[in-house]
Amino acid sequence: MNHGSWGQDFHAHLGWIKEAFEKPREFMTTYKEGRTNPPLYHYLCAKVMSLVSKKWDANTVNLGLPLLAIFSAVLHVLGLLALYQVLRRIIHSAVLRLACMLLLLFSPFAMIHSLVVASDALLTPLFFFALYQFVLLAEPQPRNRFVRIVLGLSFVLLLCIATKFTAMSMVPAAAIVLAALWRTGILSRGRLAMAAVMIVLIPGCFAFWAFSDYKSQQSYTLGIKKYGTRDPNGFNPRSLVLPRRADLHLIRNALSYDAKAEDGVSLDIIIPNHYSYLGLVHVSMFTDMMNIYQYDPTDAYFGPRSDSHARRMRRAVKPALVFTLGAMVALPALFLGSLIGVWRREKRAVNVFMLAILSLAFFMNIVVFLPFVPAYGGGYWLPRLVAPALISFFVLLFVGLDRLCVGRWRTAAWGCLFFVVIQSYLHLSFLWVDTPPA
Repeated sequence: MNHGSWGQDFHAHLGWIKEAFEKPREFMTTYKEGRTNPPLYHYLCAKVMSLVSKKWDANTVNLGLPLLAIFSAVLHVLGLLALYQVLRRIIHSAVLRLACMLLLLFSPFAMIHSLVVASDALLTPLFFFALYQFVLLAEPQPRNRFVRIVLGLSFVLLLCIATKFTAMSMVPAAAIVLAALWRTGILSRGRLAMAAVMIVLIPGCFAFWAFSDYKSQQSYTLGIKKYGTRDPNGFNPRSLVLPRRADLHLIRNALSYDAKAEDGVSLDIIIPNHYSYLGLVHVSMFTDMMNIYQYDPTDAYFGPRSDSHARRMRRAVKPALVFTLGAMVALPALFLGSLIGVWRREKRAVNVFMLAILSLAFFMNIVVFLPFVPAYGGGYWLPRLVAPALISFFVLLFVGLDRLCVGRWRTAAWGCLFFVVIQSYLHLSFLWVDTPPA
């Protein structure tokens, strides 16, 4: 409804789908200047849209985009089912598991970017499939099943790398995970060797080949400037790590991406180092920052938001600070705790360690480069680039709550569920498209 698939760089992604539709072999092997993703997602989109028509025209686009949305939605449902299997193993309280799934299902950034046309729509569920298979590796498995899991995990990692270059961070993270599984005695040396070849060596070689092929055809690799050269429109270290005073204005008003500054000329959001990364990513997680799901009779790229929806976004973004700040506490605490547990050969620490290391690797692969790219104007801080990691961080928040609540304050779990239900209602109240006036 109302071009809900028109996200960041929509027209660029649509152009790449058109290229894959018309010249699939050339698209799979050639990177035209400015293309920033491997070919898999756009190739699959072209195949989905070819179900509508064998000729690319306006009718194919109009009918194909809703079909793509259904395709993406199905993938995300399957991905969340895989993630739920992980939750069953690391969150003991059924009430907190339900609260966690509700938050993940109805967080604005998760809902929006499950349908927006971008490679992230495929990578996010693939990340969860990989995470579930890693969890299965941590359980006792007969040899035949172990081989199937390793082969399946290798295949999923190859798909991830063929979807987005940022997924290459999963390869070194996988090596650390295998080391943790061996350290805790879960994997024998023979199984470790087999898993290392299939999960680290083969995806690593593929990643090296894919990125080398990409670099050989591009003069400006992924928009990243030469190492050591900071972009004046990027984040400085203070804005990247610490909040800024202007964040209060950002959160209080739940600003949209195209919010105007007081001078009425420059865009408020993209003024370099005016807002911090933490402030920007928080507001963009819990509002419809680009007004993608808002009613827009003019079909503008950035549509308007109604006064009622603007009020609801302002109401939602403030209490949501509980989740963001809570995740910021839970992530380092659980990561360090699980790391110590792995070092002490505690098998129970492995699942949380795997979730933390995979999500941190994915997150840092984007964030460490933000000072070297035009981050503000290019929207590199938007959550879609790190959506799998952000969702995992919220899972870790509920893992921490589970450890606090189980056996101590069980009624607190019900209070948490009630809070999530209210928060999810607020999210849905402004993500549900306004009824057009009569």
